[in-house]
Amino acid sequence: MRDDVRDALIDKKLIVQVNVANEPLNLTYTIDGAHIPEIDRASAYSISCAVKVGRNHSNNAQSSCLAILPHVPSISMLSGGLMMMQEIMMAVEAAEKEPESIVMIDGSKISAIISINQFYTGIARDLPEQLKQWRDLGKKDNTREPGNTLNKFESRDWISEYVSSPNIVGNLKLVTTNNMIHEYTPELEGRFDDKTLASLILQSGEALGPMAMPIPAAPYHIAEGFPHSKNFDKVQSSLYEKGDNLIFHIYYRPDVGHGVYKIEVNEGFLRKKITDQLFAWWVEEIAAPDLQEPYSYFIADRFAKEAVSVASKALKEITRREINSLSWFFTQPYRTEK
Repeated sequence: MRDDVRDALIDKKLIVQVNVANEPLNLTYTIDGAHIPEIDRASAYSISCAVKVGRNHSNNAQSSCLAILPHVPSISMLSGGLMMMQEIMMAVEAAEKEPESIVMIDGSKISAIISINQFYTGIARDLPEQLKQWRDLGKKDNTREPGNTLNKFESRDWISEYVSSPNIVGNLKLVTTNNMIHEYTPELEGRFDDKTLASLILQSGEALGPMAMPIPAAPYHIAEGFPHSKNFDKVQSSLYEKGDNLIFHIYYRPDVGHGVYKIEVNEGFLRKKITDQLFAWWVEEIAAPDLQEPYSYFIADRFAKEAVSVASKALKEITRREINSLSWFFTQPYRTEK
């Protein structure tokens, strides 16, 4: 089966040998975020942040958001949505500030759409009056979170620019597709996905694709609580129709010691004809034997996770000392042991 599928893909010229002698991309930034939704407390809260790292250290950046919340079923969605808002704005700003740069995001543009939709859907269901309150507080005081993050995110249609920008490149891990499995090995459908098949058939130094993202069963959307939802409805179809916004997936296996990477790009990126430079960047970034992901992704991930961890511990320590305040009650656990 493996050889038959491999031969079929070679005949279609979808499997190619990568030339990594090219100069790697130089002007790049990597963006990642992290969040902690604390739910086993007398109240609940979310700490989220996003970081941008690149070789031009003067343009590195970070943002953070602390949201105090009641116990609601959607708290993880709200927390993840606030984190994603920061990542989206940071990525778009980086691409706009330096139009020649390539901005690497840790994940998929589609998962970003889903995360933002879940935020607005969850808050409409569980806290229908909360959006207005956050917006009003953020307008009165731009240091008040999450109002400040929310107002900035709603000030323009960041998400449409994010998903359509040719300069923003995704690194997919858990979010994937099964259209290749469906076409070439339907007997494996429901048990494996396209990345699994690519891992089976790709040899060292080979790439598979680019393959256009399949048309979804239902259009991507963002709930009406988002002020630009109707504008996004016009943009979303361009992600799976011929044109610069069309999303492609590329599978790349740089060497035997690493797995297959799934890279997400828009057709506008492919028109730049810098795919080989992107592969060369990938090889350079995983040069250390212990790195299973590009070094820039690893650094951004560690900064973001450490930031929210330290912030959570600091919040608990500060409030622990204020026994007579409401904030002390806010961070007390339900049980003696955790």
